[in-house]
Amino acid sequence: MNNDDDGLLASEIIKEILHKDEEIGGRLRLIAIYTGDRDKDGILEKIADRLNAAEEITNTVSKNEDTLSNTAGLCVIWREKSGGNEKLEGAISETQLPEALLKAFAKLSNGLLSNVALATISSMRDTTHHVLSKFSSELDGPFFHHRALLKNSSESMDYAVSIVMSALKSEVDKSKVTSKYTTVDAIKRRLSQMPQSPENFTLRYSKKDQEKEFKLHIDDVISIMELGFSAWPEQDKQAAVGRQQDKQASPMPPKDAFSKSFSTLFCDTIETASFSMRQFSFLTNSQSSELSMVHRKAPPKLGLGSVIFSDADGGYFLCLQATCDTVRGAGLFFFVPLEVVDSDAPDIVVPHGRNGALINYVGLSVPPKCYTKSLSLDFGVINDSIGHIPICYGNPPRS
Repeated sequence: MNNDDDGLLASEIIKEILHKDEEIGGRLRLIAIYTGDRDKDGILEKIADRLNAAEEITNTVSKNEDTLSNTAGLCVIWREKSGGNEKLEGAISETQLPEALLKAFAKLSNGLLSNVALATISSMRDTTHHVLSKFSSELDGPFFHHRALLKNSSESMDYAVSIVMSALKSEVDKSKVTSKYTTVDAIKRRLSQMPQSPENFTLRYSKKDQEKEFKLHIDDVISIMELGFSAWPEQDKQAAVGRQQDKQASPMPPKDAFSKSFSTLFCDTIETASFSMRQFSFLTNSQSSELSMVHRKAPPKLGLGSVIFSDADGGYFLCLQATCDTVRGAGLFFFVPLEVVDSDAPDIVVPHGRNGALINYVGLSVPPKCYTKSLSLDFGVINDSIGHIPICYGNPPRS
């Protein structure tokens, strides 16, 4: 980094990298600023301001001590050059830099699910040629035969991908990813790395419009995850009550507090826990094609289960058009309206716009007798008032 430009060159480089990352839907990205300049706070703040002012960057960048980050997987870290001065506090030499970057990336990708994802991807990579060997050109004939027998030949396109994914899934299962990374021991290792460990896992729940707290030990958390709260031994419950830090121990929370608020044990507030739950709900209940912003350049597919937002027609709608998994084009498509709900268990969760620096996850439900309000929408004319949810996510309004 040029010591005389206040991080201007670094800002431009990072801005270009982020712009390309957003075009493909975001990615985990660690960027290190390795410099002899000691104005860490000033330069990082200027870089964050420049990135947030850039029109082509939609994800807000925030500063936290010596890092910059956003919700799309970016982490920019500051590492100061020692310049041969071993007494310079916090500075590292060129030979120490690789190890420091490895530790930073390990921290960035820390997490049980992220480890499962990395192990799964690694397993797929290792078995790529083995899977390819199963799909020889001799199989094209049977595939063409299968396509000819289908009433709707377009279904064979998805079927082709399903065959390959099934083969990959089989190979991943053989690598025993789950037995290595999702066991009780793996969960306990992950919990032990959390700042709450071992005695300050705090259940936060509402009772009579007041927020209540109850602290649990890591062993209690593991036990509840394995047995369920209903089967949690009575002696363990009493031991948990006795471990309360306050002089007057809090009573054991009701059963529904655990079922509704268990995720608060791993978050700082009820609000952040609710955000994480909706993010998880969207990830686990949405089609994979809806998880990226790659549709910014190409029209998205409109199919059964797609959710759109229309200002002109009054809100969110669920597509129920049968076998219409096709790129948006001329013609009428059948929809039913959805209602926005604030409950902990919405039927559908979609990302739409932003709430400050965070993606705004909207909870939706299918109202009773929704068929009486069904309607057909014409996608023959692309209108700014009608948008597929991932498009809204990809181009969120700035708060």
